[in-house]
Amino acid sequence: MPFTHFLKMGATGRGGFNADDIRNTLSTPPADRFANGLNGYLDRVEAMGPTGYPGFLLDKLGWSLGDGSFYAWAEGVTRENHSFPAHDPLSEQIRRFYTFDGDGAPFLRSAWQAAWFAVLAVLALSALIRGPGRDAWAGTAGRLAFLALLVFLALFENRARYIYLYVPVVAVLVSAAVADGHAALARWRARRRPDPDAAGSAAVS
Repeated sequence: MPFTHFLKMGATGRGGFNADDIRNTLSTPPADRFANGLNGYLDRVEAMGPTGYPGFLLDKLGWSLGDGSFYAWAEGVTRENHSFPAHDPLSEQIRRFYTFDGDGAPFLRSAWQAAWFAVLAVLALSALIRGPGRDAWAGTAGRLAFLALLVFLALFENRARYIYLYVPVVAVLVSAAVADGHAALARWRARRRPDPDAAGSAAVS
């Protein structure tokens, strides 16, 4: 599959898996698949117009980036009924939260959503906080990597679980942002604290 196939698939619906696009690409001779994907992408962008396409991209990102469960119950066979071998009380309690139709699942999804929004807020604020020296470059590189992921999801095939693969990177960025924020707060407090030497000199004079 040429990358233009995924570009075309990312320009319809919410940019997720599209069986019709798959069949169309597979039915196209291999030598023509690149052009087929590119032309399909350009046709869809042209149909949306200069204002519709940016709005479409934002909607795609909002759908994938705004899901704290990373679409956990809508990928693969997670919605199907399964026969679980363990039926002890602890296993039953775990299934209440971690199965799609469990009565504890709404609470778990809400907790995930709240935690993910807090993480995104810290990531956004971290752009305003710089660590000292070379640490600032490490944070900037990490944020640029995450931004590159968002650009990819906006343009190509879009799935919330692709973001899940980057959760370790996000965790490092958030940890660094919290540490930088704590250091910045300490520097601010130090600047506001009266200088005892200056106060003593003023008293003597």
